Amino acid sequence: MATRKNVREVKKGNVDVCPVTKEAWDARAKTKSGDCGGQSVYHCLADSEGGKWERCVEKTLVIEGNCPIFNEDGFIDWKPCDKTKPPCPNSSFVSDEVYIYPECFGNNTPSAKTKPDPNNDSGNDVGLVFAVSFGIMLILSAMALLIFFLRRRSNNQTAEQEWNASLTAGLLSPNEDQITQRLNSDSKEEIVKDHSVHNGIALLMNDDSDVKSIIVVGKFGNSVSSTSRRISKGFQTKKGWVSLECRYTDIPNTVEENTIMFAYGWFGMWNDDLCSKDKAKTACQSLILVTKVREPSLELTKNIDVAGRHGAARIVAGVTEEIVKTMDVNSGLEWLSSKDVRSIVVVGKFGSSVFSTSRLISERFKLEKKWRSMEYRYTNIPDTVKENTILYVYGWFGMWNDDLCSVVNVKTACQSLIRILNETNNVKLIIGMRSDLYKKYHQELEEADDDMNTSLFHHEIFLDTVDVRKDAKYKNYFEENIQKQCKENDCECKSLTYEMLRKGKDKVVGMPLKINAIQRYHELIPNYLRNWNILKVMRDHFSDIEKDRERRNVYEWIMYICLKGYFCRSDPFDTELVEEMNFGINQTSFDESDSELSRYVRMRNSDKLRNESSENARYVFWHPFIYICAFHYLFDNDPEFMMKNCNVDAILQLVRPRGFKTSYFEVTANKRCTTLFKERIQESGKEEEYAQHPLFKMNVEEEEEDDDDDDDKEEEEDDDFLEYHIQRIVNREYKDDSDSS
Repeated sequence: MATRKNVREVKKGNVDVCPVTKEAWDARAKTKSGDCGGQSVYHCLADSEGGKWERCVEKTLVIEGNCPIFNEDGFIDWKPCDKTKPPCPNSSFVSDEVYIYPECFGNNTPSAKTKPDPNNDSGNDVGLVFAVSFGIMLILSAMALLIFFLRRRSNNQTAEQEWNASLTAGLLSPNEDQITQRLNSDSKEEIVKDHSVHNGIALLMNDDSDVKSIIVVGKFGNSVSSTSRRISKGFQTKKGWVSLECRYTDIPNTVEENTIMFAYGWFGMWNDDLCSKDKAKTACQSLILVTKVREPSLELTKNIDVAGRHGAARIVAGVTEEIVKTMDVNSGLEWLSSKDVRSIVVVGKFGSSVFSTSRLISERFKLEKKWRSMEYRYTNIPDTVKENTILYVYGWFGMWNDDLCSVVNVKTACQSLIRILNETNNVKLIIGMRSDLYKKYHQELEEADDDMNTSLFHHEIFLDTVDVRKDAKYKNYFEENIQKQCKENDCECKSLTYEMLRKGKDKVVGMPLKINAIQRYHELIPNYLRNWNILKVMRDHFSDIEKDRERRNVYEWIMYICLKGYFCRSDPFDTELVEEMNFGINQTSFDESDSELSRYVRMRNSDKLRNESSENARYVFWHPFIYICAFHYLFDNDPEFMMKNCNVDAILQLVRPRGFKTSYFEVTANKRCTTLFKERIQESGKEEEYAQHPLFKMNVEEEEEDDDDDDDKEEEEDDDFLEYHIQRIVNREYKDDSDSS
């Protein structure tokens, strides 16, 4: 009678060892190529028990300090190790290159096979094998049914707990074709691909990259919300951060550090409402994220679809609204990271993103060093600043232009900054200044910066360049984000070239500002093609708005803010001015969320940083240049009205008397206008304060010249009188002589 054979000892896994060289790995991958397809590739990994498995799964990034393993479901998981010890991976790598770290396989030696019983001379007992196999099939079937019913009866909380547990153990990355059904927080069942979740978490967690923001994209019904929530939840679990969800229209003003934020509902909860483009831009401007930033060569924070077009990570890089060169931001960070550097100055011509570059440097430094950031106009520098503060100082010599009266105030500001640096250890400064003013007042700034131990202007970042090759990124940005984004085949933007922008009559305006204005106000392009002058084009644009009945309310608010300098709900509303202008607006009709008005006006950035309420915040133009254009438009229409009613700071900065050389940004006032303004200042009692300004100085000189002219005229009249009478006497004598003859 035949004896039963000994049951062999079976080791977990479908292979004994995994390849530990690239050549051996590639050879096995070639052998298994028939089993893999799509994005799945050959993998050989250990499981938690040490068994080795060959499977086809999608490769994924493994962060340093971790080894990839297969979990019980066949997904890639991470097993942490001590990265300070050489066997543990000390840098990130792709999961199908794990052979570089053979220690991740554990015991990777072939197992000994149990030999057949030599006394077994009767072969296999077919009946026994059949009975055992049939029994196993029954057991497996019963288990499958039990699992099915248990899963059907499990509630949302249990599913969520299981999901969190799997994330605590590691991150999931299944075969591309394998999907798992999860329950989202709204109790709606959606199918989510775990490898998408894993890739999102890996991008956000990778210490070797600069990803600060990712965007999850999919067509309607593709589990975009659920996938995003899983990524957020997984990142929260791994990092111990706080998670936050909000609709894109409800983004808070501030977000605590160590927060992962999911913004949803873009352009409409159910479908495109066709009116949300400006709201989406506003939302992008509001997003301040708290991890590192992946920087494209140019950054723009006004459109979610601007940066990172060639990768999975789309960037919202800060709170600015201009195009910024990342290399300039990096230069500023490098300077400030040096222990010996206390202050840097960012210098560039009007419109070259001095403000935005400085802001990004400040924000990046704040996030990296865990400091606080503050912003002040140079005339409002506080007496004391707390330690661990990065301070940005702006508005030097005038918010819109040189007011010609600020040298004393500038020197006082410099002395205050030097005192702050000397009194407080961990404080650093960023000074933003126009290059023409920096050059014009260089001697005065050097005199103010006379401290032996502290220098404000020693470390300079110049944004201006005459090297066309260095500005190639602007050209690429213009083509990618203006011309290629326009869907109208017959749009005149196809005729606009970068060379036109570079060689136009507006050369004094920085290229970032021109590109941004053209992108923001696409309707300007036909007029720009005729004029090549962005200031004239914007003036004409305001004329078009004034004539448009549907936009009349927007026009009136633009001009009111221009005349007053800003709008604040808590300030008295100038009813008399509104009546004189024949406007229909009132204090309660201002709506900062209006999509058309928000194209021109926004909350002042410093107020936003200080979390000012909408009641106390000041609303201004998104760029000083837009203010200048509005001022030019009003001044061209009625200069005398402007001299009597516009805010004094703007007049001092933008108006010059007749005979005074004007710049691109300035206008000329005749004698009548300067007289009106002088009378206005005299009534306010500030004549002495502005006595050296050309509007007053040349007015006085003109009056003296007029007095001299009157004296000369009187003298000329006296001379004429004498000459007349002498001539009469001569003529009379001549006549008498003739008669005598």
